[in-house]
Amino acid sequence: AGVLLVAQSGRASILAYDLGTGAGREFAVNLPCLPDNLQVWPGRGVVAVGCALKRTQPFSVLDLLAPHPWLRRLVLRLVSPATLSRFVPKYGMVLFLDVTTGVVVGSWNDDTASVVDVVSEAYLDEDLGLVFMGSWRNDWLAILPVNTTSFPALLI
Repeated sequence: AGVLLVAQSGRASILAYDLGTGAGREFAVNLPCLPDNLQVWPGRGVVAVGCALKRTQPFSVLDLLAPHPWLRRLVLRLVSPATLSRFVPKYGMVLFLDVTTGVVVGSWNDDTASVVDVVSEAYLDEDLGLVFMGSWRNDWLAILPVNTTSFPALLI
C-alpha cells in the first residue's frame, strides 16, 4: 500500500504511517534541524529533508520551546517573527535519510548561508542533474548541479 512520511518540525522528527494498516512509527528522531518538506529521491534511495532551521548546541531556544505549545504561542505574541529570526542561525541544510531505515546517510550544508540560508525543500531533477532548493524565507530558488563535491558521494 505504501508509507506516508510526516515531518514534525517542532519535535525535530519524522513519522512514518503505513497506509495499509494505519500503523505509525518513528522514522527519524532527534534530527539536527527542524524538518520541513520531504522529497523522496527514488533513484538515489534517500529522502531529502529540507531543514527549516538548524538546531544549535549546547542550547537551543527551539528545543526549549518545543515541549511547551502555550509558551511558543506567548512568545510569538510578544516578539515579532523578524526579531526571533535574529536569534536563529542562518544555515542552509538538507539531510539525506535512508529511504527504508530513516538513518541519516549524508547532508548538504551551507554553514555560511552563502547559497541559501534556509531550505524548505530540495528537489532533484535527474534529467538535468540539478537540485532546486526552495525556502519559506526567500522568494527565489537556489539551483545547484548534483555532480559537485558539495553533495555527499552517495548522491553523485
